[in-house]
Amino acid sequence: MQSPQYLSNLPAGVRAKLIELKCLIPKSLNGSTNVISGRFVNSSEISWAVVCSREAQSSILVFKENTGNKYDELGRWNEDHWLVTDRNKSFYRREISSVDKSYIMEHYQSYGGQSPPKIKYEAINDGYLEMSSTVYYFNENQWLKLTGAD
Repeated sequence: MQSPQYLSNLPAGVRAKLIELKCLIPKSLNGSTNVISGRFVNSSEISWAVVCSREAQSSILVFKENTGNKYDELGRWNEDHWLVTDRNKSFYRREISSVDKSYIMEHYQSYGGQSPPKIKYEAINDGYLEMSSTVYYFNENQWLKLTGAD
């Protein structure tokens, strides 16, 4: 787990809000920092998504602006859902990544699920490494859960 104060790539306002919320950011099993940026809420602005671990819970915070004042919380789970212990060592299997229209459509066509809306920008893939994932897509002021890997 890593304190957000050491993540110099984050906008200052986002970093300050993560510190205020007492978030720790877990690195995934394959070394991902679980901090991504992309055009998640509209096509003209960069947003930030961060896995936040606090109070035995893990969720994705999506910051809609660099000030850190406007954010949504997605995919809240008990922390132990993501931890795997092997040979007395714990590994964190949650990893977020940015995905595009082709990923969303390919997974919908392969696995079914909710029909995606017209895809205008990027989405957040919330993955349980080597197992499954859920895609979060922001559409008409709400987050949709779309089909990810199965």
